Parts: sequence; C-alpha cells; structure tokens
Amino acid sequence: MCHAKQINKANVLHREQVVNQLNQPNIILMQGDWTQANTVIEQYMGQQSVAGTPFNKVYSSVYPDGIELPKVLMIDDIHYALSLAQPHN
Repeated sequence: MCHAKQINKANVLHREQVVNQLNQPNIILMQGDWTQANTVIEQYMGQQSVAGTPFNKVYSSVYPDGIELPKVLMIDDIHYALSLAQPHN
C-alpha cells in the first residue's frame, strides 16, 4: 500500500486546508517511520491488528481508542474525524 501513502500525501495530507487544520495548537501529530525495523511501531500495529501502512488514526479524550481512517484518504475523512474528536461541552 505504499502507493496509497503517496496518494494520501499528494491529495490530502499536503493540501493547505488540511495542513492548516492539523497545525492547530490543540493537535499533536505523530508519525511512525517503518522503513526500518522498529519494535515500538511493530507492537503498536500488532495491537491495532494492522498489517501494513498507511495507517491513520485520530485520538482524543472523546475517542481514547481512536477513530481509524481509511487507507486511501479524502479531505472529508480528516475533517469528519477531527470534528468527531472534539470534546463537546
């Protein structure tokens, strides 16, 4: 699915509106680089029952187990997951 990773970057993750939304002060971005063996990433992926990448998930206090996003992303997937993850007062 390496091809999907490149598609996600070009079509979604590097788009200005998504970059602006993800660069908000209340958002922490984390990325695992699995190009070389890494036991922490391997354990996390095993806990998530995921065999490959790309793998994207949004965590928040409202969704402590996370909201898993599709392998091939659309901008609306990001917007929707982030809106769900917002705490409602």
